[in-house]
Formats: sequence, structure tokens, C-alpha cells
Amino acid sequence: MRDVSLRYPATLTKTKHNILVTFTDVPEAITFGKDKRSALLNAVDALETALSFYLDNQKSVPIPSKIKRGQKLISLKKFHPRSKYLYK
Repeated sequence: MRDVSLRYPATLTKTKHNILVTFTDVPEAITFGKDKRSALLNAVDALETALSFYLDNQKSVPIPSKIKRGQKLISLKKFHPRSKYLYK
């Protein structure tokens, strides 16, 4: 199987002390950082972890939606689909 590049839109929300990152398509992927840079770095890990739970539980991986104004795209450079559950 070949590696697939996935890019999911993320919403960054400034709180009193952090930047919160959420994904509409993958609600299990939630993280934060003390600044935008660290929040975006943590977002990759949160997204990879959440998607691995989908595959481990034989659930279909959500198709990334179109990016909306104000969102950032989080790219998973190498995502190896280990099962038939990618994009069902």
C-alpha cells in the first residue's frame, strides 16, 4: 500500500492562557499550546493519535472537509492506511 497525504482543517481558539485546537471532522482530536506554533505542532500529534484509534477500532477514517475562513490545514505527511477503513 502506498502512503497517503491527509490534510484536515483545524480551528484555533484563543483562550485566556492557551490556543485550543479542534477538528470538526475528527472530534476526538483536541489539543492546545501556549502559543500558535506549539498548538499547531501538537495538532499533528493529536490528529495522528485520533486517526489511529479509528483504524484500531476498524472505523472509517473521516474524509477531510473543505477549509473554512480562519482555519488552518494540518497535514499528516505520511499516513499509511493499514486497513480497508480509510475513507468509507
